[in-house]
Amino acid sequence: RISGLRAVRAFYREALAGMHFLRLLEIREDEGELPLWTEVLCANRDGIVAALRERGVEARPAPPCLADAPHLGTGGAFPNARFFAGHTLVLPSGPHQGEERLARVAEALRSLPAELRVPAPELPHESGAP
Repeated sequence: RISGLRAVRAFYREALAGMHFLRLLEIREDEGELPLWTEVLCANRDGIVAALRERGVEARPAPPCLADAPHLGTGGAFPNARFFAGHTLVLPSGPHQGEERLARVAEALRSLPAELRVPAPELPHESGAP
């Protein structure tokens, strides 16, 4: 199963090259992190989710920011958490995706209209944000 997870991530790494409207979130596989999900940053996440759904591909936004959960009473700004909650898209992942399904996802991403292919945002630490 671990090899299947790594194969899915490797497929996406190659397939997403040149798609500047998506930015693959890096993980530290060399330090033992496993790519359980393939997550990308995008500027128009909700539009991309809807367009993929129209193409028969189920992708989902990242879970909401926990700082916004009223029952936790967290408070505070948490700009990085809100950034990732608002820009992260989880592509179909998992060790049993199969090459045909992954190729269909890549083709659906390539076929997105130009208005959704806005360059992916920079990571907060790259833009100078705290």
